[in-house]
Amino acid sequence: MVVTVIDRYKEIRYDLFKWRCEASLIQKIILAFAMACFTGISAQVRITLLWTPVPISAQTFAVLLSGVLLGGWYGGLSQVFYIGAGISGVPWFSGGGSGLGYLSGP
Repeated sequence: MVVTVIDRYKEIRYDLFKWRCEASLIQKIILAFAMACFTGISAQVRITLLWTPVPISAQTFAVLLSGVLLGGWYGGLSQVFYIGAGISGVPWFSGGGSGLGYLSGP
């Protein structure tokens, strides 16, 4: 039996993310909240550029990592947790800001 490269790739990918399929709903929600916290911490790492008022932050990496690790639904849920907590007053937007006014600004 010949195993093609694509079949081997699918097998490795399934083995790598098998934990995600076998996790319970509570575990997935806890992981989503943990990735929201990681996003908030990563947003504090910022690099100010001279030609633009919008800084670069490690938040982009955290958002992409949550999508890869948790999948589309729970990765998106983690970012909803992040935005919801930031709007409610947790100071973890870039630069330690919080609130709806900070979210709608540049």
